[in-house]
Formats: sequence, C-alpha cells, structure tokens
Amino acid sequence: ARSFAGYLGNLVASGPDGSEGTHWIEAMPISGILSFNVIAPLLLAMLTFVLCRGVSEGAILNRLLTGTKLITIAVVIIAGFSRCNFHLWTPLFPEGVSPVASQAATLCFAYIGFDAIANSAEEVARPSVDIPIAIVSSLSICAILYIGVVLALAGLVSYKDVDDEAPLASAFDAKSGMRWARIVVDIGGVIGLSTTLLVGLYAQARVYLGMARDGELPSFLAKVNAKYDSPLMAQLTCGLVAAVLATFFNVHMLASLLSIGVLTSYSSVAAATIVLRTDNRSIAEPTLICAILLSGSLSLCLRLSNTPIWIIIMISILLLCTSYPLLYLMKF
Repeated sequence: ARSFAGYLGNLVASGPDGSEGTHWIEAMPISGILSFNVIAPLLLAMLTFVLCRGVSEGAILNRLLTGTKLITIAVVIIAGFSRCNFHLWTPLFPEGVSPVASQAATLCFAYIGFDAIANSAEEVARPSVDIPIAIVSSLSICAILYIGVVLALAGLVSYKDVDDEAPLASAFDAKSGMRWARIVVDIGGVIGLSTTLLVGLYAQARVYLGMARDGELPSFLAKVNAKYDSPLMAQLTCGLVAAVLATFFNVHMLASLLSIGVLTSYSSVAAATIVLRTDNRSIAEPTLICAILLSGSLSLCLRLSNTPIWIIIMISILLLCTSYPLLYLMKF
C-alpha cells in the first residue's frame, strides 16, 4: 500500500501541473522508521469493502486489474527491449554471486500471493485438480514476466545507475522520447499493487478463518456472513491490521517485515508437511530440526556479502544430505 502511494504520486507528478499538489500523497516523516501516509489506509479500506461483499465481486475486480496489469507489463518489456543496450548485460554478475543471493533472500516476497490459491480451496469446484494447476501455471508465468522486466531494465541503464525507489520509471526517463513509457510504468504500478493487495487481503482473511476454526484465534473470526458468504470479521480484522501498519511504517521497514514473515511462514508449513507425511517421527523430527538450523545458517551466510563461497557450498551440501532422509520417509 505504501508503494502504491509512491506510484500514484509519480503518476500525478507526471501530469501537466508537475509535482504541485502531490504533498498529500507523499508520506510525512514522523521519527525514524515511522511516517504518516493517508493514501495507503484509504486504498486498503476500499479493497476490504469489496472483499467483504463476497468472492464474486473481488474476483471480477481482480480479473479486470490483472488483465490490465499483464498488458502493461507486456508493453513495458517490449518498449524496454526496443531501446535495450545488450552490452550492459555483460558481465552477468559484476559484483559476484553473493550480492545476488543476498537480495534474493530479501525479494522472496515478490512471489507472495501464490499461497492465496491454496487458501481458496474451499471455494473451488475441483480443488485436487484446479489448485496444483493454478499454482504451477501462475508461478511459471510470473517468473517469466519477472525475468523479462529485469532484462529490459538491465539493458536500459547500467546497474550502478538503477534508482532504488523507481527503477523502471527512472530508466525510461533516462532515454529520450520514452516519457510515455514512464507513465505506463506508473499506471502499471498502481494497478499491479492494487491486485497484489486485493489477493493478499483475501488470502490472509482465509488464514484467520482457518486458524479460528482450529481454536488458535478468537472464535468470532470464524464466523461467515450469511448474506455475502464471506468471513466478514476476519476480513475486517485483516484490513484493519494492514491499514495500521501501512499508515505509520515506511516501505523499507514493511518490506523487511514481509520478507521475514514470508520465509518463516513458508518454512513452517513445509516443515509441518514433512512431519505429517512421515511414519517414523522419531527420525523425522530431529532430522528436521537439523535441516532448519542449517537452512537458517545458509540464509544468514547469503545475507552477509563477505561470506566465503566455500562455507556456503559446505552448508548447502550438508543441508542436501540432511534433507534426503526426510524426503525418503515422506509418503506421497
């Protein structure tokens, strides 16, 4: 939601009046990691209202926004390759492999949202067939689009000149006659982040619903509204928590929290799946603990850019050796 406000500010600033009148869109610093933003909670409130009305309304909005976003991404990739300097692609790893691995650990949240497909199993006609196909196909399409955008960006400007705040917009600004592409990027950012927020709020409410049914959260979150057939209280709670965070915390802090949360939750689910699918838990549980410790050590080494490569390779080999008995014990 914070990034949405940034793209919206850039889009308004690209108009005929320039940056005049955009101060209300930008975040107002308070202290340290705290700042105040008015656009983020308004957007979250609107999306929460749509989702509270039921799945059908949210699905229609999601289809419209997703279709527009895919067209925008395609235009950006084509425009970027039309002015691409392929010599900028070499060397492929100018700073070595360690910075790439370090940023990959941070940017893993770019793939968040695919869990929303699994969380919607109750609302799918054939979950055993449709869910796996949807996850694999959407993951593959998004990975291809991510690669295309990155290749276009790397061919437009040198990696040293990439703007952290608005990389694509700044890259197109650096090329004469490409101002229209910058506007397309800002529109795509506004639409793309809207769909991301919509899916994220939808999925998180279903997580609250499932946990409340199991007694891990208050029971009122498990109530489903009879009129709209949606988890109304869970959806409102999810929207409220997201609005508070987006209102007072800056985008860098939120990105760090999101990365930590994604890695922790996905790792926990993967570990629980392994344990539940094994017959011999006396072997699976201690082996799983070793694997978790090794994966944590590997993540820490990847985050530290000065870690020797032989340490990373050694921990990776140990992790693979530890994972083998777990996979052998699993029932598929």
